Amino acid sequence: MATYIVNYLVLSGISSDRYQVCLKQLQGEWTSLETGMDMTYFQTFGWYESIFPYQLKDNWLHENVIAVVKKDGETVLIAPLTIVKHNWMYLNRKGVYLLGRCGWSDYLNFIYKIFENEAIEALMLGVKEKYGICDWFFEQIREDTALFTYLSINRKNIPTEKKVCVSLNLPDTEELYMVNLAKSAKQNLRTAQNRLNKAGKDLRFVFDDKNVDKHKLVSLRASRLGKKNYEPIVYKRYKRMIKDWLLFRYPHFLPFLVDANCHVMTAYEGDEIRAFFNYGIDYVHKTILLMAVGTDETFARYSPGMLLMYAFIKEQIQKHSINIIDFTRGDEFYKYALGGKNHYLYYFHAQV
Repeated sequence: MATYIVNYLVLSGISSDRYQVCLKQLQGEWTSLETGMDMTYFQTFGWYESIFPYQLKDNWLHENVIAVVKKDGETVLIAPLTIVKHNWMYLNRKGVYLLGRCGWSDYLNFIYKIFENEAIEALMLGVKEKYGICDWFFEQIREDTALFTYLSINRKNIPTEKKVCVSLNLPDTEELYMVNLAKSAKQNLRTAQNRLNKAGKDLRFVFDDKNVDKHKLVSLRASRLGKKNYEPIVYKRYKRMIKDWLLFRYPHFLPFLVDANCHVMTAYEGDEIRAFFNYGIDYVHKTILLMAVGTDETFARYSPGMLLMYAFIKEQIQKHSINIIDFTRGDEFYKYALGGKNHYLYYFHAQV
């Protein structure tokens, strides 16, 4: 009978240099496990190395830890966790959470190559013994993962929420892509191009812009976010402000400023950036995942972002190196206009 042992790498109370050394100890095992079929860009060692400094700071209320589950001496699961030790301010519930929540990690999961129920059970029991916590809050779990299946068939686990994501499976040829694209989408693309032509304007696309001015990206991102998040109904606006005040405040960051492995595509009019998409490439699973997005709102009527992504999709079809463009969380119009289809994330409350 296999023996499962849970070890813990606690990152609290150590210097930044020591923290990097501790994390590097797991790199070999981590990079091996991240090739599993359930894994995404957001489970890679490189991504976690980038986002660890932007998690809640360890204190009496919460603690970050990496749990490592070994089966007969071999690492089979790595679990980056945030332990909330006490209920706080009504909305922050005592429990175990997957580290990476409340940030840019659209998909959360443990790190594993082959899913083993016994490894999960050993982990949950081990955390219960160490911290005395029985409640687990699984957030942003993809419906096509073994973890989702495991949580779904266990009657103790209560699904609490469901959110939409959008992705595009790339066809073999550009002709097939155009056939499958809705008439309304084709019309939207023609309209955007015609507006540019009539105004005497032209866009230049750079699909991997290594020389981009990232300060301009920050400005474009802020402009788009302000418009996207504006709530016209006053009481709803105040309700969200109060909720934001009560919830834990995670450090703010932008992936294109901290993740050395990510990329940026841009649309230029002359020397001005009119739109950009920040993305990561999952080479193992042949998937591109979008993260931060920005548009110059003064140029929005020309749909520079949609035209940029449309050109990028066509290039990826021609290159045949990527199978999926994953637009990730959110149901923005352009994702469907470019042929995207829904898939879902689920949230669970589980008890040991």
